[in-house]
Formats: sequence, C-alpha cells, structure tokens
Amino acid sequence: MFEIFKGIKVIELASVLAGPMVGTFFAELGAEVIKIENKRSSGDPTRQWYAASERTDRVSAYYASANYKKKSLMLDLTQEQDYKLLIQEIRDADIVVNNFPDSVSRKLKVQYEFLSQLKNDLIYCQLYAYDKEDPRPGYDMVMQAECGFLSMSGVDKSYAKIPVALIDVLASHQMKEGILIALIRKSNGYEAPQLIEVSLYQSAIASLANQASNYLMNGTIPERMGTAHPNIAPYGDLYFTSDNQPIILTIGSDKQFLKLVETLNQSLNVFSKFMLNKNRVQDREGLNELLQSRIGELTSSVLSELFRRKQIPHCFILNLKQVFGHPLAESMVRSEMIEGHVVHGVKTISFEIY
Repeated sequence: MFEIFKGIKVIELASVLAGPMVGTFFAELGAEVIKIENKRSSGDPTRQWYAASERTDRVSAYYASANYKKKSLMLDLTQEQDYKLLIQEIRDADIVVNNFPDSVSRKLKVQYEFLSQLKNDLIYCQLYAYDKEDPRPGYDMVMQAECGFLSMSGVDKSYAKIPVALIDVLASHQMKEGILIALIRKSNGYEAPQLIEVSLYQSAIASLANQASNYLMNGTIPERMGTAHPNIAPYGDLYFTSDNQPIILTIGSDKQFLKLVETLNQSLNVFSKFMLNKNRVQDREGLNELLQSRIGELTSSVLSELFRRKQIPHCFILNLKQVFGHPLAESMVRSEMIEGHVVHGVKTISFEIY
C-alpha cells in the first residue's frame, strides 16, 4: 500500500482502541503519528492489559494491536514544560484525535476551541461516549448492552458479548470517514479549522442496520437466536456432520435453497413447504430437523467437497490458529519493534488501490 498520507502529521490524544485505531490507520498509510500518553499513569491503560498466558516483559498484545508505527511521548499535561511540548507539536500538525471527556479537555486546554486558534486549518476529531454534555465514560461492553447488541446475542436466557470491542472498531471507522471528508474539503480550498464529533453510542446505533429497520417498520424486537438470521433461513443455522463437525449454511435465496435440496439428494416433496424463504423463517425448527437428518449422515470432508463443487454457501467454524493458516489472513499480519520487542498485529486496512 502506498504512503498516501506521507507529510501528514497526526496528534493522538487518545487511548484504548477507537482513537488509537484511527492513528494506526493513518500511520499505515504513511502519516507521522505522535501518540501522547499520560506518564503519571504509565501510559495508555492497554499497555498493562495482558492476557492470562501472555508475557509481561513487553507491551501487551492489546496495545500492539492499535498502536502501529507511532512515536510515543510520555507527558504530564498538567506540567507546564510537558504542555508546551504538546503545543509545539500541534502547531505544525494537520489532525488531532481526542477522546478525553469535554471537562478534561478544557481542564488540560486541549479542546477544539483553543487548539483551533493555534492552527487555522486544523482538523480536530473528538470522540465522546454519548455526547458532549454527557460526562459518562465510554466502555464497549456498556455500549453493547445499552444499544441492543447484547439483547440479540446468545441463545435463550444466555447472553453473549461480541468477543471484539466492536463498538470501538465501528466508532473508529466513523472517525476515519469524518477525517477523510475533512481532508477532501480542505484539498478543495476550505481553509478554516474543522471539528468532527463522533459518539460511541451513535456509532453503535448506526450499525444496527436491518435489526433497527425490523423494529422501526414492524415493531419486531429481536430475540437471541445464536448464529441464526432473523430474516433468512437457513442462514447462520448450525448443523453437525456424522463426524460431529459443526457446519453453517448461508443460503440467501430460494434458488440457492432449491440447489441445496438437490445437492443433498433429497426429495422435493419432502421440502415442498420450505421452498419459499418466508415459510422457512416461520418454521425454522421443522426445516432444521429435516436438514440435520440428512447432513448428519455425511462426513465433513464429503459434505465440504460436495458443497464446494455445487457452490452451496457454507462454512466450518475455525479457531484463530486455523484462520491465520490461510494465505489471505496471513497477508494481513503486520510486525514492528516496540521498545525493543517484536510485536504483531493485523492491519487496519484491508483494501488495495491500483
């Protein structure tokens, strides 16, 4: 990937995940990113977020995941000398990314109203948990619960958290998109400072997609369905082969379902009531009983070969060791030296431009 942002300078007044992922995105594309860390608290909290089995003589894997190719400055912004050093860096910066609450930003004199006076074309991206007036801190787990994600995840009475801080990831995309639009605006001749405000909460709401429309248009409150899809069947439905391997079908149309029935060498009469998706969704239990009966007669290798040959959408459930054995996944790995140790992570960029 070419260094499209070479010559751009980013000041990152952010910690944990959403803001740092924005800085990493620009660093991967050639920008100079300076990460400001609080030396009174030993830096970004994620430096100490070690997994139970992780080595503790280097920065944590969590920190490495979101802080690629950055220059880290450990500062105490309540001290005049350190604050002056930050201001010096900001005077020739293009972008500031901040996730401090508004009250903290004002206390430290790093709020947009002040910094935009130092640089008349500054792009300033502010992340809030909720909005400017709400002082509550933002936590991905809280957002998953308060924005409906947790209510839809899991099965029956068992809730399941998305095992990545997905709301932070989604908010980072909103921040990047806002900054990119501001850069385009600037390149078109806009010369004034620009403020971008992003909310973790609203980023989560914006990502509810079809689940939001299901409720807003039909009053449907989603139930916990495990891997199943509320609008399509069998899509996300889980079955077990004769050698007890879990397999998921992702059938997205009636045409694909007919092809599935034919591939499984089943009588169309047996599945006659299920040839339309609306009927499959209404009687998912009956549908899955029939499919499991046939799938359970075949081994995973036989079924996989059959489905690949007939182009039936399906997948097996892989762990991360299996995932990173795939060349496409392996090509997403990036490595660097942080404080004398080699660390690894995955790229924030999954596109190529030719």
